[in-house]
Amino acid sequence: MKTFPFISTLCRQNKYFLIGLCLGFFFSFILSPIFENGCLVNENGEGYTNDHLSRSRSLSSDSNLLGDEYEPRINFAGKPNKARKTPALLNRPRYYSTELGIREKLFVGVLSSQYDVSTRGAALNKTIAHLVDKVMFFIDAPGHQKLNISMPGGIVGFTDTRRTLKVFHMLKYITDNFLDEFDFYFLVKDATYIKARELYEMVQGISVSEDVHAGSGRRDEHTSFCSLDAGLLLSSSVMHKVMLSLDWCVKNAFSDSYDDNLGRCILHATDMSCQESVQGYALTSYSLDRSFNMEEDIERLTKDYKFHSALTLYPVQEPNVLFQLHAYFCKVSGVNNVVARMFYSKDTNDKLWIPHLHRLQDVYHDKNYNTRYNEEPLKRKTSSQYNKLQRNCRQFR
Repeated sequence: MKTFPFISTLCRQNKYFLIGLCLGFFFSFILSPIFENGCLVNENGEGYTNDHLSRSRSLSSDSNLLGDEYEPRINFAGKPNKARKTPALLNRPRYYSTELGIREKLFVGVLSSQYDVSTRGAALNKTIAHLVDKVMFFIDAPGHQKLNISMPGGIVGFTDTRRTLKVFHMLKYITDNFLDEFDFYFLVKDATYIKARELYEMVQGISVSEDVHAGSGRRDEHTSFCSLDAGLLLSSSVMHKVMLSLDWCVKNAFSDSYDDNLGRCILHATDMSCQESVQGYALTSYSLDRSFNMEEDIERLTKDYKFHSALTLYPVQEPNVLFQLHAYFCKVSGVNNVVARMFYSKDTNDKLWIPHLHRLQDVYHDKNYNTRYNEEPLKRKTSSQYNKLQRNCRQFR
């Protein structure tokens, strides 16, 4: 009973609000159909009937409304007539070193023939392949004869057997396949012994920012072309320039000499003659007699400084002679390493002298040596060791 007076009092206090609310609902129900009929008028001013309106409000009615009768038009203004191409996918190199431009150090290209590659070529490959980054042999292959030999580096045969163009076929193959993969390229013939370890150490100390065209073995002092028998060292920048001038080189190859044709080509491409030393390193060679015999001539050659300091020795016609030279210089290198450790001074932390094998006898019998270098116990300390080293160096004979 107390609730009714409370509601009556509440309604009396809010009577204007309630009256406005009721009038709002009333006018919304009355005016809403009128406004809807006024909007449903087509372009000719004709209105739709209430029957159409009622059908449009039914879920089961047809969907033939005003929007279904309108045909859309595509506006081509400011748009291309052809669709844009789908952007190509980014093909990244297989190896990260290729993408980053990391190069290996030394490529050795050897000119050979299909008759010599299985003898001299195989011997040369066994002595240098494990000491350089890559070795490839280039031969003339006029027929489809299959070689009974396989090499890790690879053999490339050229069907064009013209002698004047053989060296340019080699350059073309190298520039097409290995131009940006190595810092230096060493070109040589197969009748040459190469001190590959010393050659590799030398190129590691040469800056790649400068053009390098180095070699030795010139026929006379008036020529600017180095001998391919002695070996030719080219930098990657020089190979780029040679690649651009290969057409000129082929047209102007009129000599039967590899040295003249290749030297003329590099000179035209780089305007740079062959140098015997580069950045303080000498690319020396030693020419052996045609009748060279290891057992007969080695005693004489052990006293020849040029023989020991040369990076390449040529010509070496027989594979067994090449193996003998390799064994000899391996022994010399081992002896030099031992002697270097013996002559190492702990006080000055420096190497006093690194003699070659042919100087060991002189050092051992030099009575004034102990006084000059303050090494009194030298003779007693190295007597047995020296004799042992000498015996080891003769084992290859």
